[in-house]
Amino acid sequence: MRSMCSAIMAATCVAWASVVACNDAFAGSFDSSIAQNYPGDFITSVAKTATDIYVNSGARLGGTIYRYNIASGQWSPFLDATMAGGGYLMVQSNYLYVCGSVQFPDSTTSTLARCNLTTNEWAKLGGGLSSAAINCFTVSDQGYLYIGHKEWPKTLPNGTTSYGVARFALSFGDDPNGWDNMGGGVDGPPIPSDESGVYSLWATRKITRLKQGIVTNYADRVLIGGQFTKTVGTVVNHNVVLWEQTGECSESGCGFDQPVWVPLSSGNGFNGVGVWYEDGTEHDFSAFVLKETATQLTNQTILIGGFFEPEDHSWNGLALVDQDLRTIGPAAQVPYDDGGAGDCTPSYHAAIQTIAIGGASQYAVGQFDILGSACTSEGLGNFASITPTAGFLGSFDGSSDIGVNDMTSDSSATAPIYIVGGFFNLNGNTVPPFIIKYNP
Repeated sequence: MRSMCSAIMAATCVAWASVVACNDAFAGSFDSSIAQNYPGDFITSVAKTATDIYVNSGARLGGTIYRYNIASGQWSPFLDATMAGGGYLMVQSNYLYVCGSVQFPDSTTSTLARCNLTTNEWAKLGGGLSSAAINCFTVSDQGYLYIGHKEWPKTLPNGTTSYGVARFALSFGDDPNGWDNMGGGVDGPPIPSDESGVYSLWATRKITRLKQGIVTNYADRVLIGGQFTKTVGTVVNHNVVLWEQTGECSESGCGFDQPVWVPLSSGNGFNGVGVWYEDGTEHDFSAFVLKETATQLTNQTILIGGFFEPEDHSWNGLALVDQDLRTIGPAAQVPYDDGGAGDCTPSYHAAIQTIAIGGASQYAVGQFDILGSACTSEGLGNFASITPTAGFLGSFDGSSDIGVNDMTSDSSATAPIYIVGGFFNLNGNTVPPFIIKYNP
């Protein structure tokens, strides 16, 4: 019996042969079997462990969490019969974190919660944080949970306010006193846009050992992206900025400095990224930094995706942030959109919806049909490999926008990519909706 996977890949080569060429260099294939018995609705977020896939089905800040066991190929509800809810998902240090709305057995709810994946015990976090207007979150190895939001300002449970971003110390559990407004957050009031806010976060720690390991320097960093400005001294940063806290440990103990905001230069005297109109004016209300992920270069080089460009317009949509050098530069390949002309002529900015790494590769999904020297037919949800070789792998279509909301993988050499969203069509073929696996 011919598999759905092989049927999809055959159609891909036929459809693209008249545009440039089939991507014969890619030996990968799509596998839709993971969706065959999926019991949920469209998927807004996905997280992965070595043994399981977790998805949030339905509303971004609610919905239902399902778990897929990779070995058995079976789906099951993750919350037990006494609990409900869901939201954005993240796995960190054997905990599944949820940012949205989780109802506990006593009928109370918590915007932030986590489950110990060993004991299956749930705990509330954040002391009654409101879920209103939260766009993203991340958890650092140093025990902090960061949220990105679009309230101007957002009142935190401890009574302080923040613009765009705040953090919570996990050691406080459900105590509201664990909140830190990070110096008030980004600039407020917002730029003239209903969509101003923080949409992406990535937390890292840089460790430098000195004097034969006796002294260790730390730099705890959070890269913050979205649609905003952040003024650092006299320097205005646009739509992406770095937050950093440094410290030092020695035989006598540890000490940490006060956190600081750090500008990021993209060249020509401009800090951050933006969008320029034909009259030469820059408009933050058109720019977005939507996604961030680590790269295989160093843990301090972060890939960002969205709708943006530098002042000299030399690249767009994808960029690399070097947190050590405090710079923003082009990704390995530059994406463009030909505006539906089908002539592979770079005419418009790319709009990158989501990005991921898997093994030695970097992947992107968005509205673009040109990536480096590779080109494909027009599609709203094109899926492509950025590194090690640029090439288009598929085109998704769904019930809204491009149909893809999130992707996840791991660092193993042949790591599959799990792609989720509201799609029901791949390369012109109907597929079981909402989740599919790409095998490199």
